[in-house]
Amino acid sequence: MLPSPSDRGKAKEGTADCVTSILALDVRNAHAIVAAHGVAVPVVMARFAMLDRRLLDSVAPDCVMCPLFGPGFDAIQVIEALDAMGYQGAICVVTDPLPAPDVVLRELQAANRWRKGLKLIALTG
Repeated sequence: MLPSPSDRGKAKEGTADCVTSILALDVRNAHAIVAAHGVAVPVVMARFAMLDRRLLDSVAPDCVMCPLFGPGFDAIQVIEALDAMGYQGAICVVTDPLPAPDVVLRELQAANRWRKGLKLIALTG
């Protein structure tokens, strides 16, 4: 589940529990996904190919959302690119339901070793 801005007073600034803006990289229906999780924050849509320091600084997201597998990239490549840019916020990886989501989450967390706040969002329906 995506964290809500109403959790701001309960969470430490800059953690996954305090999201005020989201950068969605190649995520179909990102606005609907965010709304379905009860979070009302701005969502900026972009392509992974556009991701650079300038975009990251311009949007200043608390959370970057990406698909597990995108067009020509995967979530680990997104995590590595964000690491290289010094991004310290949360990352939400969107996927269709998986038979073993805990295994996938462990793999993503291994790539995301310097940062907390990694979530795997399995879509339903």
